[in-house]
Amino acid sequence: MGHSGPLTLSLVPHVPQVVLEIELVLRSTADGTIHDDPNQITLITDQGEQAVPLTAAQAKNMFSNTGQVIVGTLAFGLTGYLATTEARAALVKHIDDTIWTVTEIPPGATRTGSLYFKSLDPKTDQFMLTVDGLSDDSGALPAIHVGCGLVKDASAKTAPPTTTVRTYATALRTASGPLAMTLTRVEFAADSTSADVTVENNSDVEANLFFAKPATVLRDASGNSYALQDLKTTLPDRVPAHGSVHGILVFAPVPRPPLTTAATLSMPNVQLGQDVLELKMDIPF
Repeated sequence: MGHSGPLTLSLVPHVPQVVLEIELVLRSTADGTIHDDPNQITLITDQGEQAVPLTAAQAKNMFSNTGQVIVGTLAFGLTGYLATTEARAALVKHIDDTIWTVTEIPPGATRTGSLYFKSLDPKTDQFMLTVDGLSDDSGALPAIHVGCGLVKDASAKTAPPTTTVRTYATALRTASGPLAMTLTRVEFAADSTSADVTVENNSDVEANLFFAKPATVLRDASGNSYALQDLKTTLPDRVPAHGSVHGILVFAPVPRPPLTTAATLSMPNVQLGQDVLELKMDIPF
């Protein structure tokens, strides 16, 4: 889900077939009309592919496979011909009924529709959809960026893909008062993003992370937030005086680079005696 001022965008990708269909739901809480330019929508994948939505004519043309009609006719005669042409007619009607053509969103309204793209690289696991060209009466609104995993066909008769984990080694450090946090590695997996951290306490009292961990969050450069998965996180709750603790912070899955170019790790509510501190770190990828 992505946000831009009064707008909220959510999307549902379908299993890729001849084309990739992505359903959009765009909600507005604005008091005025929001304007949208469908020509400023782009998609980029974790394989570096970039694409723009197909027009209705282009999407329908992808289904105009004369070979399928011939095969259906040769195999099943008139019945095969009718089944093939009827199926294509139903797909064409679906495209006409659903393709995204929204240019205005009235106050407090919700608009739905589908974008159609050419089939992506089979290795694609994630993509980032960017909706730009948004404006209201006061001027341009920031673009909305939404990262999403690509739905794969579970019934496909191919070997199951291996789990892909991308690791980024780093050496970042941040401090707040007598506390410091060091980050040595970030791992992007399909179901989570994890950060390997060490928290140091250079004070004379114990530091308490019990209330800090549930509030810890990753935010990408587009402002999207990824919550900590506390049950999977291994960082201890307490840091002894003049000591340190090491552990893994596990977050909801962040789109992998190049979809994500930077993120901010924020750990507020760290209790140190009578003080409440925040550890915050910018992470480039």
